[in-house]
Amino acid sequence: MASLTGPSHPALPVLLACLPGLLAACGGDDGRGDELGVDGIYSATLGTADDPSSTSESSDSADTSSGTSSDDGGLKLDIGMLPDIPGQQGPIIPETCVQAEAGLSTVGCLFYGVDLDSHDAVENQQFAIAVSNVQENQVATVQVEQKQGNSWGVISGPTMVQALDLAIFNLPAFSQDDSGIKAGGAYRVSSDVPIIAYQFNPIDGASSYLSDASMLYPVPTWDH
Repeated sequence: MASLTGPSHPALPVLLACLPGLLAACGGDDGRGDELGVDGIYSATLGTADDPSSTSESSDSADTSSGTSSDDGGLKLDIGMLPDIPGQQGPIIPETCVQAEAGLSTVGCLFYGVDLDSHDAVENQQFAIAVSNVQENQVATVQVEQKQGNSWGVISGPTMVQALDLAIFNLPAFSQDDSGIKAGGAYRVSSDVPIIAYQFNPIDGASSYLSDASMLYPVPTWDH
């Protein structure tokens, strides 16, 4: 083929002009066109050799498939395990302690907090538990208890927390120094309506240079 590209072959333009017709003639049913790559050359030289009817059929089938899928139902949103239509699971934010027993969120009525060990310079700084009443129309009555012997005793509260309001309970130090197990070493936080609870160790993070803040999980969520 190299000899055809030199200036001594004046018939080269004629061959090039005839090339499309020759290639079309070679693309017979005997399969030799595919083996020689003729179809590929033809497509590269003259454009696509796809059958227009197949393109139309593909487009029609795509339209039909799209129409079928759009008729399967309304708008679908990916919202995890929640059903498309509200069922019997109750509201996303529970409004009663019975609903909160399902343990589907961090909103609940019973929590436990722990005064964690800190470095010696701030060991005795103020530990606190803060609660947020997420109810729009209900007042929460919240109290904090500590184990005293074999029974729980109230050490802070009961406190009325207005709807969509926050309350802070500054609590006495009750930490375990270094690693270990402190029997009865937790604070119990309870409310008559579902709330959210956090613990701050210490509450004054600016002076202690610590930012230990933890969201407390309500008891019903512990086995999920």
